[in-house]
Amino acid sequence: MVHKMQQNGKDLRNTHESLQKALWILLSFTPSNREKNVAGLCRELGFHKSTISRLLRVLVANGFLHKDPFTKKFSLGKSAFDLGNAIYHTIREKMVIIAQPYIDDLRDSIGLDVGLEVLLDNTTVYAYRTAGISLLRPRFSMGDRLPAHIVAGGKAMLAFSSADFVDRVLTEKLVSLTSKTVTDREIIRQRLAEYRKTGLAYDLGESDLDYHFVAAPVFDFAKRPVAAVVTGELAMNVQDGFDPKILSALKETAARISARLMYSDEQKARPAEEAPPWPKARKARVICGPPAIGRVKAKQGKGRKGVRPAQRDGVHGQGKLTE
Repeated sequence: MVHKMQQNGKDLRNTHESLQKALWILLSFTPSNREKNVAGLCRELGFHKSTISRLLRVLVANGFLHKDPFTKKFSLGKSAFDLGNAIYHTIREKMVIIAQPYIDDLRDSIGLDVGLEVLLDNTTVYAYRTAGISLLRPRFSMGDRLPAHIVAGGKAMLAFSSADFVDRVLTEKLVSLTSKTVTDREIIRQRLAEYRKTGLAYDLGESDLDYHFVAAPVFDFAKRPVAAVVTGELAMNVQDGFDPKILSALKETAARISARLMYSDEQKARPAEEAPPWPKARKARVICGPPAIGRVKAKQGKGRKGVRPAQRDGVHGQGKLTE
């Protein structure tokens, strides 16, 4: 019984380790999905060639990886695409549901109106809005489409959008809603650059002279600005600017929603071409490929039979494990 329990525990441990290694193999193809061969994966992940080959066969059989029949290299397969596609549709269709509790929490924390703005071409619209104790009454409401170059949420998203998209928005006729609306394209570009540095965008009377608004962008898994968390206050109450605590809470709320949309900024610190620091499976160094003549040396040791034979990896003579 004891032996059986020990064997079951060992089998479970081996299964867990194999699963972990298979996941590391899949993650090594992100974010660019560059084709890789067995030797490259050996070097990158530090796994034995026999381990890599065995797990690759399983991943290919289940569609998570595709093996090119000509180059013999691997890339992400249809099953991996299906998983990503499922996440994408969930995020796109349920973004408001995901964001709502965080926005409600921010409203309770700061006591102001808070909303979620999304882009529609060169305009924005409130996808969700909740009233604070101040009960602001700006002249626009849920469902109204407002120019992205005017409102805080639109500018927060434009600040982190591609240059081509910004150019497309700014080549349109720039309407004005108040005497403070900025329509000078060069000034708008300068302010977008400032907003990108601070992570906050402002509408100081541009959409409604009686109100000031501030917004922080929300990003999805592809690092695209897909929405913005917005709050506002009567202009007379924020003559000296918004309370820093409110600004900090606004950015934190946008970051929490972004995290729920699978956004991560970890890749910023590492060039796309650089291999990630995957954990090594063993402390040993792995040499992939067939051993060269004379590479494998016999190890002498004391034992019942005196001498141990040459040590090799034992899988078709492929590779060598060196301490």
